[in-house]
Amino acid sequence: WVWFFFGHKIRYLVLGGFGGGGVQAGVWAFIFGLGAGAWFWTPPVEYLQFQTAIGEQARYTLPDGSAMVLNTDSAVRIELSKARRLVYLDHGEVFFDVRHRRDRPFDVVTRSGRVRVLGTRFSVQSSHERSRVVVAKGRGGIDGSNSADLKKGNGTNKTITFDADVILKANEQISFDAAEQQQKPQAIDAQHALAWREKRLSYHSEPLSEVVADLNRYFNVTLQIEDPRLAEQKLTALILLSDIDAAIRVLEETLNVKAQPNTTANTILLVLVKPAATD
Repeated sequence: WVWFFFGHKIRYLVLGGFGGGGVQAGVWAFIFGLGAGAWFWTPPVEYLQFQTAIGEQARYTLPDGSAMVLNTDSAVRIELSKARRLVYLDHGEVFFDVRHRRDRPFDVVTRSGRVRVLGTRFSVQSSHERSRVVVAKGRGGIDGSNSADLKKGNGTNKTITFDADVILKANEQISFDAAEQQQKPQAIDAQHALAWREKRLSYHSEPLSEVVADLNRYFNVTLQIEDPRLAEQKLTALILLSDIDAAIRVLEETLNVKAQPNTTANTILLVLVKPAATD
């Protein structure tokens, strides 16, 4: 095995051999047959790993020409072979712009289910707060069955069947749970849902509890909601992810809330502001 390190990326190649002794190498080699003997080898499998820290986003181009954008606090492992392209999304959110190849499927595996690319541009999110697929262009097949058996990866030589529960079209989204139950996809504006790629979040009548869960993924400080009634308030706003103070200002200006920082606990408590008493 030979490992190559490039920033957040870890790359290595595996070459297998047949007959007369196995051959494994971490570099490309040309093997010629001499005399009565001949050497053969299997096509290489390329393994890649990418990850981002909290608040970080990163863009990468894969060897097949596909592109991806990793959102904050995300990690993927990728297996590329001649037969298929397989991405394990361990956690986080990733946008893919896939170079479509009918003879070389592109699958994204999460703990909640699997996505097969039938088009080109889509995102997959897998976290404790939300697991969903958003299609911006083309189509995507969603298999909502549990994928725990695939989580460890390194299974490129295994035969993986794919049985789509739901097919998503452009400007649609669905959670893996809803896909497993074969519910209908939700119509959305994909550009708004994927605004995080431009370091902004766009909300239209979303409960504050979901907004806070999103913001907690981007900053090294934890937002908390004091009053359950406040958690249910709906927010329509565009939040820039430049810094936490800018995000808090939007919440205070849009909703009836006040932020109370606690530097010792590294938290910010959102408190419902009671209207002033009138005579």
